[in-house]
Amino acid sequence: MLGQVAGDFATYKHSVSTGAQQWKRAWGSGQHTDIPTSIAVLASGHVYVAGSAYTNSTRNFDAVILKYDTNGDLSTSWAGNGQTPDDDTVGVRRWNGNANGNDRFNAIAASAAGHVYATGLVVFETQAGNESIQGRGFILTAKFVPVERGDLDQNGCVDDRDLALLLENFGAESDRYDVDRYGVIDEADLAELLQNFGKGCQP
Repeated sequence: MLGQVAGDFATYKHSVSTGAQQWKRAWGSGQHTDIPTSIAVLASGHVYVAGSAYTNSTRNFDAVILKYDTNGDLSTSWAGNGQTPDDDTVGVRRWNGNANGNDRFNAIAASAAGHVYATGLVVFETQAGNESIQGRGFILTAKFVPVERGDLDQNGCVDDRDLALLLENFGAESDRYDVDRYGVIDEADLAELLQNFGKGCQP
């Protein structure tokens, strides 16, 4: 269930069988009223929430997507195709067009395969000859695909390329290649990658 409390996104999970509340989460930019517009729930129990969030630096809204895991915690696992988001934090992705207009997501949906699609509007400033066209809206569509643990290059398959990336960065501190999210790429990350080797790959 999705709503708004004190100007923040409010997301609630209730039991299907009893209706009892299992968790509730509030999220806000801390800068102004934020506007949730749509919610999608995967079969895995992960929850995506879309809308817009205010940014003081531009005095406008950014399009934003939150991802919660099954416990209601903001998720650290993302994969995306399409336009690169701005100002990412754990579990949150934001998009801001270069005209710094009011950007937003209008809808978000999930497929049976676990893919997530969101669509909305971003405002760009473009050049046409010597004329500057400001404040034109462009459709923004984002696609997120399920991420296998160990799929370091995020191509949907845990394979030799992922193993090579891990070994090249072994011993380093890296959020990107740290499979178990403990801060250092070590034997535990290698073991988890090998355990998931081949997952997501086409036969």
